[in-house]
Amino acid sequence: MNHVHTSTEPVVNLHMRDIGTINYPIIARALQELDNHPELWNEYKWRTNNPQSPHREAEDIWVRYNPVCNFNPAEPSKFNEEHVAEWYPGVDKIPTIKEIVEQVTDTLGATTLGAVLITKVPAGKQIYWHKDAGWHARVHRKFLVLLRGNLEQSFEFENEQMFAEPGDCFEFENEYPHRVINGSQQERISLIICLRDFKKNGTHNVN
Repeated sequence: MNHVHTSTEPVVNLHMRDIGTINYPIIARALQELDNHPELWNEYKWRTNNPQSPHREAEDIWVRYNPVCNFNPAEPSKFNEEHVAEWYPGVDKIPTIKEIVEQVTDTLGATTLGAVLITKVPAGKQIYWHKDAGWHARVHRKFLVLLRGNLEQSFEFENEQMFAEPGDCFEFENEYPHRVINGSQQERISLIICLRDFKKNGTHNVN
């Protein structure tokens, strides 16, 4: 793991926690599958299509969430209410993503898997300051595996920054304001995994 985690806050106040590294050959295989299927990007634009959205400069692949049949354009906020998540059909084209998700889930001892999202921040773009709200964000813990990126990019909370490399995995507390800055010439692709209901004997990292 070659990440850099900096903060001006005491350790007890940190909003990000390192949990290990996924072996790079697995990451490389996942990236190859993603590169082979560009049609998966932006199939569902729930987070990105509003010009005021903090995610407006990003692109998404929703891999797992509330069944799409439950989405009502007239009442979009209800789509984020309590539900049982399911895999979306696109996951069959990127099976290594599912393998990584299962590795993280099993190793950390979670018994309930929620949303799985792949998000891309193009070179020179960002995800703006925001905090996540609603049922899903409230009841799940959120984990990030960096798939493509470099140390010139940062995931930030106030007074706290994470500079990561592919394979690095960390937990972040999405109920606090955070943002992602990509000041590099390379796109940043992250896998976000939402988990809850942890076994007491679950381990603390994915190494």
